[in-house]
Amino acid sequence: MAIVLRPRQQNNQTISIGFSGAAGVGKTTLVKGLFNYYKKQGLIVDVINEVARDIFSIYSQTHGVRTLEEMRLIPELYLMFQNDVLEIQITREMRIREKSPELMLLDRTVYDNYLYTLLYCRRSDHSELFDRVTKRVYEYLISQPYQHIVYLLPHGTKSYDEFRASEDLNNQEVQDIVLRLLTSFSFDCIKWVTTNSLEERFGYLVFLIDSWLKKKNLLPV
Repeated sequence: MAIVLRPRQQNNQTISIGFSGAAGVGKTTLVKGLFNYYKKQGLIVDVINEVARDIFSIYSQTHGVRTLEEMRLIPELYLMFQNDVLEIQITREMRIREKSPELMLLDRTVYDNYLYTLLYCRRSDHSELFDRVTKRVYEYLISQPYQHIVYLLPHGTKSYDEFRASEDLNNQEVQDIVLRLLTSFSFDCIKWVTTNSLEERFGYLVFLIDSWLKKKNLLPV
């Protein structure tokens, strides 16, 4: 199912920043730190935390699966899970956009969650649902593009992510697919972060975000 579309510009004042990258590169830690930092600066900030963990806990109880790996052995169930993850993430993003905060930070983007659909689901497993997921994702990303995407490359200190323990941080297949997804939509809005330490990354991101806020007159120049 090939859909080639281009995003249109957002009209509101909210600066939306999605954090992308492999498991364990520090997305959650950085998002929490940036949220606290900009709240102290007096900005109206909202955060969307990773959705998949919440949805998995429900699936674990209702379907008896203990790990993501185990659920992937049941293709239709995993596709249903991915559909729910994406739908909940999109719904949460839309609700926050309606509130028009000055800054919206996302620990994982719709791109990242859709990536796992492409990696572990086959259209032949359930073509109708697969196509519906794809259509929903593309339509949303076209209508509500992220203004900025921060792509965190693996660095020297990798944290252990038990939830996604089976996913290799250096898995080139994962990197290639997410990069193709990101660049097919909006190459111009991606910032590649390659600094080695978490402290350096945080400092660089504050510098970047400050510059974006100043352009919208949300921080003094």
